[in-house]
Amino acid sequence: YHIGVVKSDASLWMGGINESGQVGIATVDVQGNLEKVMDDVMCVRLTRNYSTAVTLDGTLYGWGQSYNSTYTQCGRIYREPQKLLEDVSIP
Repeated sequence: YHIGVVKSDASLWMGGINESGQVGIATVDVQGNLEKVMDDVMCVRLTRNYSTAVTLDGTLYGWGQSYNSTYTQCGRIYREPQKLLEDVSIP
């Protein structure tokens, strides 16, 4: 399991199990402490092997290993956030 926290300054901090790069910090090592991943984050979504975040400017980022994705190569591990889509609106 992994955890993501968006702090009041809009920074994203993550930690935990990271075998698929889902923590987003350029490694697949387990992260026992929370580490800063991104700034200017509006919201984050976590799945077992993949994480996504939308920034304040409406850009969607994703990282980890996705097996069913429109935006990334299926099965490939992305250890750091990858820009997927711009002009995203959160209702």
